[in-house]
Amino acid sequence: MDWKGGEFPFLCLLLAVCTSTFLFLMVQQIRELHFYRRNHWGFSQDNNISLSKYYRGESSDIQDLMSNKERILFGRPILIFLAAIFSIALASLVFHPEHWRRGGSALSQLSLGSPQSNVH
Repeated sequence: MDWKGGEFPFLCLLLAVCTSTFLFLMVQQIRELHFYRRNHWGFSQDNNISLSKYYRGESSDIQDLMSNKERILFGRPILIFLAAIFSIALASLVFHPEHWRRGGSALSQLSLGSPQSNVH
């Protein structure tokens, strides 16, 4: 499988989706932190900024809904961390210097990180 084949556009698309998700979550987090800081960290008031609901566990029952404080201090930061990890991993695959060599190389060999010799 040649690197210049079909997986490169797919990896670029995944990188764009992960990076967009990371940026979206960061903007939401900054807006919510600013709101609660302005209100003297009173988490009893909902700011209606969040576009999604965060639940504890796998249940979607109303009693398992995260509180404002849990969402800001635990829920969204975990999602931001995961989106950042996936973005960094995909960026390292897409922008790896070996990809720009003439002829490319196999994706499975690159993901292992071992140096490759050009034996064509």
